[in-house]
This record gives sequence, structure tokens and C-alpha cells, in this order.
Amino acid sequence: MGCSDRTRGIYAGGYTWSNPIGFFTISSGGDGADFGDLVQPSHSGCGCNDRTRGIFFSGTVPGWAGGTAIDYITIQSAGDAKDFGDITGEHSGAGGAMASSTRAVKATNSPSPYSNTGAMGYVTISTLGNHSDFGDLTIDKQDSKGAANATRGLWMGGGDTNVIDYINIASLGDAVDFGDLHNQIRSGCGFASQTRAIQYGGYRTPQGDNSQRIDYVEIATTGNCLDFGDMTDPGRAGAQYSNGHGGL
Repeated sequence: MGCSDRTRGIYAGGYTWSNPIGFFTISSGGDGADFGDLVQPSHSGCGCNDRTRGIFFSGTVPGWAGGTAIDYITIQSAGDAKDFGDITGEHSGAGGAMASSTRAVKATNSPSPYSNTGAMGYVTISTLGNHSDFGDLTIDKQDSKGAANATRGLWMGGGDTNVIDYINIASLGDAVDFGDLHNQIRSGCGFASQTRAIQYGGYRTPQGDNSQRIDYVEIATTGNCLDFGDMTDPGRAGAQYSNGHGGL
């Protein structure tokens, strides 16, 4: 899980259902540093944020059950995460997240690692409480990743699809088709500036391997992705963030 403000990038959780939270200073190289711990250890969760607060939606928990915890941190203040509320209904499990400066949205969640859903849910970042229904994706997906500017959010890939959906974050309702990625991807990574959304890596189907490809789209338009370049190594399920996304 990843989130970030203008200066600091946060990563949390991990494949072994771990609970550490660490951080990097985005403008400088160097190793990560300890931040604190999650309330609930998580695998394949997702994160997003506004200018001050990071939100972590739990993924799966030991035994592959769908995690229901929502944690939050103050990005510039190191320390353990605190309880925000709960993920409800079919929204629990692995998925992706995005945010505007006021609202965090979670989608493409699965109560086990192999089931798909089109459900989206949201919270108001500055408050506390359980998340509420937002609408549905154009198709059911598993572990699609999100990216957003201040108004529009994109869901990229997921399950055995290359579909990109978009939503207007301030307006509840179902997603609309945006275009396509080059590959069928799940468990990729997504982040954004105010103008451009990036999708990179992920597990490719039907090839059955990890992708090295980086794709991009212009958020204000619709259409298929364009080639950006390649990662140094193939990979999937990273903790992605940027210092210019829609939550800032």
C-alpha cells in the first residue's frame, strides 16, 4: 500500500501479511525509514491520501479472508496508524484506491484472491467512519489499480482485463469506459499527476508473467493508453505514489 504528500512517500503492509509502515523522502535517494505499524496486517491492500492524511484500506488477512480495516496516518508525523472505520459488504479484500482532496475511493475488491467484483466504496478523508457505496465498475475486476487528479479517477486493468474505467470523484455513480491498456493486467501499479495517469508492471494474462511495461493516458481525455517506456525489472503489486496527484 502506498500514499504520499508533496515531500514524503509512504509504503505499508506486504505479501507476508505484515504490518510495518515505512517512508521515503521523495526528492532524495536513500533507504526507507521506519514510520510505525498498521492496525491490521495486510496483503494486497491499497492506499491514498489528501494533503495531510494517508488512508489504508486493508487487503487480505491471514487465511486469505477479506480484510475490513481502514487505517489512517498523518503523513508528516511518524507513529502507528489509527482506526478510521470499516470496509463493508463485498468491498472487502484486495483492490485499488484513489483520492481527490476530500474523498477516498476503493474498488475492485475480492473476499478471496480469485473472485471479482465491480463494487466501489468511498470515505471522506478528513472524517472517521465506515465506507459507503459509490457505484459499480463497467465490468467485474480483481485488483485493478487507481490513479486520479483532483476531479477524475481511473481504474486500470484488473483480473483478466485491459479495461480502463473512469469516475468523477465528487459525483456518486457507476464508472464509464475510458479505453484500454496494452496488456491484460492485474496487481499492477498506478499513480498520477494532475494531467497524466501511469500504469506500470502487473501480472499479465494469459502470458502468466510479470510485466515490465509502463503505459500512460491523459486523464482529461478518453482513449487507449500510449507507451511510456519500461521498468528496470518486471514486477507487480508495488506501493505506488507520486508527489503531484489529485489528493494534493
